[in-house]
Amino acid sequence: MADHIVKISGMRPGAEKDWAVRVIRDQLGLHVSGAKDMVNVVLKGGLVTLEARSNAHAQELAAKLQDLNFDAYVE
Repeated sequence: MADHIVKISGMRPGAEKDWAVRVIRDQLGLHVSGAKDMVNVVLKGGLVTLEARSNAHAQELAAKLQDLNFDAYVE
């Protein structure tokens, strides 16, 4: 398992789903469909685990997702 994990456990009212797809895609180098699938898991109440390249990158990704009203944290 990677040392730098970001978990997305839910979303709050006003969550910006389309921007979250873009952030995940840009930060992790995924295709749009892969990032969209991850956001859809969260929309359905699931937990998504993302692997970041460093602790700083994980913190940045979690912060960006939190700004978009997603419950994201570094583990």
